[in-house]
Amino acid sequence: MKIIGENADNTTLLKRVSRRTYIFHLWASASLASLVYFLIFYMLPLVQILPVWPFFYKGVFEVGLFIATLVTSAMLVGVSTQIPPIQICTEEDILFLRSLGKIVGLTCLQISSVSPSLENEPGGGTKYNTAMLLAMRNGMSKDVTIAYEVGVSNNEPFIRIFITASGRNKEQVRIILGREAMRIEAVLVASLVNVELEQLKGKALENTIIEHIPTRLYCRTSAYTTQLESSSDAYCETNNTIDSEFQVFSLQGIPRVYPSAHSSQIGTFLSTLLKQGYNASFTCVFSPSKPGKERRRMEQEWRSIREKEKKKNDSLADQSSKTELIQEYKLLKGADVWFETSAFVRTIKNNEGQLPPKEAIMGMILSIWGGDEFGAIREHQTNERLALRLLMRKHIKRKRLHVNSLAAYINTPVQQIPLVSATSLPNLPIPHKVFVDNELQIGHSVYGGRRIAPVGLKSEWLREHVAILGATGSGKTTLVKKLIAELSTKTTVTWWIFDLKGSEYADLVNIGSQEVLVLRPGLDPLITMDLIDPSVDSPHSTYTILRELIRERGATSELSPAMEKLLRARSSTG
Repeated sequence: MKIIGENADNTTLLKRVSRRTYIFHLWASASLASLVYFLIFYMLPLVQILPVWPFFYKGVFEVGLFIATLVTSAMLVGVSTQIPPIQICTEEDILFLRSLGKIVGLTCLQISSVSPSLENEPGGGTKYNTAMLLAMRNGMSKDVTIAYEVGVSNNEPFIRIFITASGRNKEQVRIILGREAMRIEAVLVASLVNVELEQLKGKALENTIIEHIPTRLYCRTSAYTTQLESSSDAYCETNNTIDSEFQVFSLQGIPRVYPSAHSSQIGTFLSTLLKQGYNASFTCVFSPSKPGKERRRMEQEWRSIREKEKKKNDSLADQSSKTELIQEYKLLKGADVWFETSAFVRTIKNNEGQLPPKEAIMGMILSIWGGDEFGAIREHQTNERLALRLLMRKHIKRKRLHVNSLAAYINTPVQQIPLVSATSLPNLPIPHKVFVDNELQIGHSVYGGRRIAPVGLKSEWLREHVAILGATGSGKTTLVKKLIAELSTKTTVTWWIFDLKGSEYADLVNIGSQEVLVLRPGLDPLITMDLIDPSVDSPHSTYTILRELIRERGATSELSPAMEKLLRARSSTG
């Protein structure tokens, strides 16, 4: 697979497309000639519509026609299995790909903070939030797939949601992706607490999508092209670098669903990667589906058990299977709870150039999702077709899953994972807007990590004594400065500020239309008092002040006779 952009010659690409078309025409001509020959010389004479035509060297001609059809068929298969060059460009929050006239767009929502996707069951215990998955499924177009991807890259965990859509042109793809991104974001905000999302754009989007995607020849262009819908493609010179080794393991069967109040399966996957220092990711691609094969299988099993019951040949095992079929059928009653899914783990080399041990990755997968119906773990051969599907976040090995089973793949960590776990915030009630929407704005009310409405005070509330208390670093000085700024710009209040540190309030001097006087004791000579100067007061007053100050600072309540004598002498001669 080659990734192409602008600033290059398009001759090579046009030659490849022309070659594919030429071989297809040869194959079609040979197949048509074989069909016409078979009709004229065999079928029509057999039904006596045409006479038998005398034909010299008939056997040689038939062998040549057979060889031509066989060779052109093999050539067509050969060119069809080759991955055509891929042209990419990034426009704002969408990365477009084009190959042989087909346009595919991808966008990415990166989750920087999220809370656990768990719910409490009525009878006790916990379960995964399946309502979130059903809401994502509702309204999904047939041209859209969603990929939930989590992993660790260079000791940094990440959680991302990729949305892929295909269409006839860029504008159609852009409309589909814009609608889906807005819908998915609304579902996540409504379903998860304290979720923080970011829609990647530009170079960050391109690097995230192409990062660690293995290709045979990889070429990245510095400039973005906007001519995806033009008749000619651009082609860039390859740098002849072979991609680093990688591993892809697809998960077969039905996963084990095992949520708990202290851990989730995705959280266990991320925490294991962090502890072992592995670079790997887990991706689950899903799209809507219907329970076709499962329903037919259950009906066949049910008829088989009923036949045994009529003949009175049924056993206890048959009755047990009958009960299980009834329970499974209850899950099948809703057609809107099934998904086409592909789940796979991808590993890459770390900074030392080492891949995670294959046995360790497979063991981790089995310990997290393995169960009675899980099936096998398949390691895929690295080829260009696989790389293309990884790039586009498309299905690799499809499997139809019920939403209850899919939740084992799509959940959020319960364990505290750095960079992705939400910080626990106090659950405080939000006051009504009528009580906090006042003229002196000091902040905002926050719900679910998002600002809701401004919060302010009334100026008459500050006519009483005010104390602002809090621990070091909690924002006391910031609140005071904000309050002074609001009062200076919106009222006629003048300020005298005693800045004991001498540097915290200096920027408020010229703020607003009212006078703000910042006094710095110890630095400004206007507010300096020399306690030893006799002109300020009598020696006895100075002695009394010094004695009381020393008593407050000392450990004892009385001064020694020597200290009394020293103070009297110092104050009388100062």
